[in-house]
Amino acid sequence: MNPNTEQELDQLFASSRNAFPEIEASPNFLADVWAKIEERRASSWMMLVSRWSPRLALAGSIAAVVITFTAAMNSQASRSQELLNSSYVDVLTADSFDAHDGSHWFLAGRR
Repeated sequence: MNPNTEQELDQLFASSRNAFPEIEASPNFLADVWAKIEERRASSWMMLVSRWSPRLALAGSIAAVVITFTAAMNSQASRSQELLNSSYVDVLTADSFDAHDGSHWFLAGRR
């Protein structure tokens, strides 16, 4: 290696040692690092969203099921009420329309 390059490297290493202090290894070193990381993450709004999104999705699903069940019950009740309000003649007329294609009605009127 070039002696000039070795001197530049030594200067670089010396300046980096001066710029970054020595880190003392202690039993709590990793715990302290994680505490600093958690402090930075706790203030993030994404953490709030990630905490509440599953709960909101569950609440939305439950609301959809309740609304669907309520709509089905109301539909069934309206059909039952419609059947109760129809007269005997209405029921027979509807039944005869279902049983015949309508040609009998023309023939019956031509006597």
